[in-house]
Amino acid sequence: MKIMTIKELDEVLATEDPEEHPEQTHDVEVSLANHKVVVVPCMLAVADRPQRPQEIALVIPRGLCRGGQPTRQGLLHAAAEAVRRHLAHRKHPWLEVRTRINGVLTPLMRVHTA
Repeated sequence: MKIMTIKELDEVLATEDPEEHPEQTHDVEVSLANHKVVVVPCMLAVADRPQRPQEIALVIPRGLCRGGQPTRQGLLHAAAEAVRRHLAHRKHPWLEVRTRINGVLTPLMRVHTA
């Protein structure tokens, strides 16, 4: 899981994780797939209500997928966009995006707004 501040979001997304190849795919649940995008259902937890996450969808362009599954880079970029959209309407001390990887609900990214 990536933990960062909102100011670090673009910088973190631009750097590569030495532990994982950016084009490595993850076995995630896909709710919709066509020739342009793959849609991955996720949960967005916020500091005010961490036990009551909201259902959201990450829309990942096919260019950031391999064989019908999103790459790490695709998941992180889509999660970052979801965080930005949510923060445009509401402010929270932190937000966390979670998705099912290999059948297990796994945090992808936590962003602290302070």
